[in-house]
Amino acid sequence: MSDTSERKESLSIEEMRALLKQKLRAEVDKTKSPDSLVKGQAAFMEEAWPPITPDPNGRFLPFPLTDIQQAYLFGRGDGFELGGVSMHGYFEIDCPYDEARLIALNRACGRLIERHDMLRMVVEPDGGQRILEQAPPYVISFTDLTDQSEEAIQATLARIREEMSHEVLDVYTWPLFNIRAIRISQRRIRLHLSMDMLGIDGKSAFLLYKEFYHLIRDSEITLPPLTTTFRDYIFTLEKFRDTAYHKQARDYWFERLNDLPPAPELPLAVAPGTLSLPRFKRRIHTLSTDIWRRLKDRGAKAGLTPSGIMIAVFAEILTIWSKTPRFTINLPQFDRLHPQVSDIVGDFTSPILVQIDNPPAESFERRASRIQKQLWEDLSHNAIGSVDVLRELTRRRGGAYTTFPVVFTSMLWPDSGEGFPEGDASPSGWLGDVVYSVHQTPQVSLDHQIFENKGELILSWDCVEDLFSPGLQDDMFAAYCRLLESLATDEAAWQRASFQELLLTGQLAQRAAVNDTAGPVSPELLHEFFITQAQRRPDAPAVIAGERTLTYGELLDLAQRTAHWLQRHDIAPNTLVAVVMEKGWEQIVAVLGILMAGGAYLPIDAHLPAARRNELLTDGEARLALTQPKFETLEWPDGTLRLAITE
Repeated sequence: MSDTSERKESLSIEEMRALLKQKLRAEVDKTKSPDSLVKGQAAFMEEAWPPITPDPNGRFLPFPLTDIQQAYLFGRGDGFELGGVSMHGYFEIDCPYDEARLIALNRACGRLIERHDMLRMVVEPDGGQRILEQAPPYVISFTDLTDQSEEAIQATLARIREEMSHEVLDVYTWPLFNIRAIRISQRRIRLHLSMDMLGIDGKSAFLLYKEFYHLIRDSEITLPPLTTTFRDYIFTLEKFRDTAYHKQARDYWFERLNDLPPAPELPLAVAPGTLSLPRFKRRIHTLSTDIWRRLKDRGAKAGLTPSGIMIAVFAEILTIWSKTPRFTINLPQFDRLHPQVSDIVGDFTSPILVQIDNPPAESFERRASRIQKQLWEDLSHNAIGSVDVLRELTRRRGGAYTTFPVVFTSMLWPDSGEGFPEGDASPSGWLGDVVYSVHQTPQVSLDHQIFENKGELILSWDCVEDLFSPGLQDDMFAAYCRLLESLATDEAAWQRASFQELLLTGQLAQRAAVNDTAGPVSPELLHEFFITQAQRRPDAPAVIAGERTLTYGELLDLAQRTAHWLQRHDIAPNTLVAVVMEKGWEQIVAVLGILMAGGAYLPIDAHLPAARRNELLTDGEARLALTQPKFETLEWPDGTLRLAITE
């Protein structure tokens, strides 16, 4: 068996692609296996990437932010839903203490700052970034609490956690990190590590952990020289955007936008825009070495990679709670597509959008296979990331900003434990005990991260807690962990079509109560209740859509005008009238107007492909259609009469 074959099952998606890019050259043939897609992409990427030319003379000159850095920077503004937070990681680690160890920690920090340019990065006022040629010496803040009572110590630690766990550091001023050491007993300190991740991706963090470990052990150790910089990579990336491969990927994704479903519609306690300061909470679970091995082995029989298994199970849980089984999640990739950048720190993140379609009649194994097949296809067109795709989607929707706030982050790297004692890459294995951690991202509601350590799988589940109903995220995470163990131990689980029993008893009872709508049947029609309310309270708000609020009186007037238009066009009782729109206040006007005119409404997503949209119109025999002004110029079946709802 070849080296590539031996490593394949343990590789993350990113690592598999990178390995194949180095070793394989083949043409993409969409009729072949998923491996062929990756092999073809490897050849195209290898040919497309220009060589990186180091620019030592320009090392400290400003250079552009990447697309994802720009998104993080803009997203931290409080003008966006789930904004007001930075891309930020926070850890608390209890460590052994003596004076020599604190000196070693400071020296190790200094060596890393000197070695890695992106640890000396600041954002320029004009929106670029720059590396400081020389940063001031960094000294870990030290506070000794050993003369205080235990109650006072715990109060101080809680206050520091409150201050640092969600702090938004000033990216225009160095440093973009904050480390504090609190002495809590004669031989223990608690390290509080707060880091803005604007210039550091997940793989860079592992690289820093590894080098930090070696520098603590020996501050004089010689590390391999770095022959290029993140700045050099960025300018090479700019050249790559002019290649045919990049255009091919762009065309692929822009075509996919026509049928891309929205994010999972999970049950929310409040509207995202009402949270002035999102706060994330982390849940953690560890799959044992045995369970994780058995899960990977069973997945391999179905042709699934380890990351493919986990994405499918995550999607299964989202399907249970989501309003529909068809949705899109965000999948960050930490692409280091060029061999010259394997050892440098930077934000190489390039997310892609992963479409999930989980029809209820199919088995889990079949659904998982389809998700992975779609993922292979998407990864073979990964030359542009989701930021570019979302910009185009926003443009097509007339400036209506769209987000995909549910994220799956796979950090399954085969070399993550190399260089650590007994292969233990977690700080608990060599620095101290991690007692608290949390990760946050602007405009994200749920971010699930996985990584492997010493044969175990670590599951981290970060969410904006106040966005969801109390207990919901506990239930989702518990069901997720149970499903993973069930798939590892029960062969029959792979052929099952539903896992609704994973809902806790309380959740099932709650759903049953909500769906128990039995009661006396009123002789009045739905729109008649609305008319009565509008006559009683004409000035009360009826519809709130972004910055637009319609009162009951205004809504009644618009609905009646719509009904009159329909009647002028000879609507017959129970005639189907199409509502071809995206979400907006116009939908409410349209539905009420149709009901007042005696018709029935046929809702159609305006963003469906033209062929599918027109098929629905034709099959529904809908000769009348209500739409929004931006969609009047769509392709319509012959004879379709249209009214654009406006004020």
